[in-house]
Amino acid sequence: ENVPGIAGFARASQLAEEEMQRNLQHAAALRGRLKEGILRGIPDVRINGPEDSRCLPYILNVSFPGTRSEVLLHMLEQDGIYVSTGSACSSRTKNKGSYVLRAMGLSPEEIEGAVRFSFSCLNTEEEIDETLEKLKDAVAKNRKMLSLAGKSGKKSKMTAPQ
Repeated sequence: ENVPGIAGFARASQLAEEEMQRNLQHAAALRGRLKEGILRGIPDVRINGPEDSRCLPYILNVSFPGTRSEVLLHMLEQDGIYVSTGSACSSRTKNKGSYVLRAMGLSPEEIEGAVRFSFSCLNTEEEIDETLEKLKDAVAKNRKMLSLAGKSGKKSKMTAPQ
C-alpha cells in the first residue's frame, strides 16, 4: 500500500476541514461584494438564483439583458478576468441557452446575457473591485454595440457623424 500517499491525503483532508468555514465565509464576502457592486453600478441586471442564505457562495449567475454573454466573456478575458456563460458540465446546444435558466422563467434575452462568476479562497477583494470596474465598461460597450447593430446583430442604418 502507498502509506505515505494515504498519510498525505489524511493530512490534506484535515487541513481542508480546518479551513472550510473560513473559506466559505471568504467566498460569501466576495460574492456579496460583487453582487452589491453589480446591483449598484450596472442598470437593468438580474441576479439568477436563490437568496444568499439558501445557496453556496462559490457561484454568482447574473443576467445582463441587452448583452451577449459570449461577447462579455471575451471582453473580460482580454483583461485577464475569466467568467463562464454556462455550467461547468454543460455541453453547447445551438441557440437553446441554459435549460436551468429557462426553467427558472428567464426570458430569452436574460438567458442570452447570463454570465457565471466563480469564487475561491484564492480570490481577493481587489480582484472583485477590478472585475466590477471592467464589467461595468464591458456591459456598457456591449449594450451600445448591440443597440447600434439591432438585436439581430445586423448592421444598423445609422451612420457615423461626419
